[in-house]
Amino acid sequence: MTLLGAFGWTISATLAFFFAWSTAIGMREGAKDDLVTGALSQIIGYGIALFLALRVYAPETSIRRVLGVRATSPAITALAPLVGVAFYLPIDVLYELISNRFPTGPDSLPGLWEQASLARRAVMAVALVALGPLVEEAFFRGMLLRPLVREAERRTLTDVIGASKALLDRAVGGTDASTPPAARPLANYEAVFASAGFFAIVHVEWQKFVPLLVMGALLGALRVRSGSLAPSLLAHAAFNAVAVAQLAHGDTLRPPAGLVLGSTLLALALLALTFRLAATSPAAALARQDEP
Repeated sequence: MTLLGAFGWTISATLAFFFAWSTAIGMREGAKDDLVTGALSQIIGYGIALFLALRVYAPETSIRRVLGVRATSPAITALAPLVGVAFYLPIDVLYELISNRFPTGPDSLPGLWEQASLARRAVMAVALVALGPLVEEAFFRGMLLRPLVREAERRTLTDVIGASKALLDRAVGGTDASTPPAARPLANYEAVFASAGFFAIVHVEWQKFVPLLVMGALLGALRVRSGSLAPSLLAHAAFNAVAVAQLAHGDTLRPPAGLVLGSTLLALALLALTFRLAATSPAAALARQDEP
């Protein structure tokens, strides 16, 4: 899958999402401000695009294997939600700094939450913490990421140089001429940031682009290093859970600079620990080897 192809699938999924939502609004005017209807519309739109893309790019491969639904290191799986929670504050502050400089329109979500019944709030929380992350991770870190990695490996300059050397080594020494290890990190980085960029673009509000790019890159890195979709999904869900907790609290956080710095350092330390575990864990290595 090329970058242009991935962009096309992203736009198609988003248009299908908006079409499903606009259809629901046409049937019921109140659906415009209904978070649950929006979440269900996203499931329909992205689900259709995901199904079609899988039929095009991996018709003979199991869906679980393509999306990365596999076991990885239990320690990484346990740390992933903590990474999501720790990164919430620095990413939220980054967005606040941008939106203060370039104001956005009023956020209707706090008002909708305030007016909702307790049962309705519970359903909204499920939509934000479970349904949204599930759909977005399956699409951006599941369906898109691995094909982008393979495409980047194919055309990376390091890959070309390394493959030529590997072919020569094979001719004289019998070594394997598969994709050289030196090419893989560069391909991973490119694919991670590409999928993160698409993830940020579909959220429409341009003030959110940089914060969501950071978040998408974080989630993509967890997916690539662990070899599984589970850590990125858990981190995304935990990140959104903090947002829901803030929403339930009823006011905007105004954290002191020291707390922001401490949260950032903690987030980076947890991420470094996760990467270290991914590099040394036999379970994570097996998960990466099972990537299609």
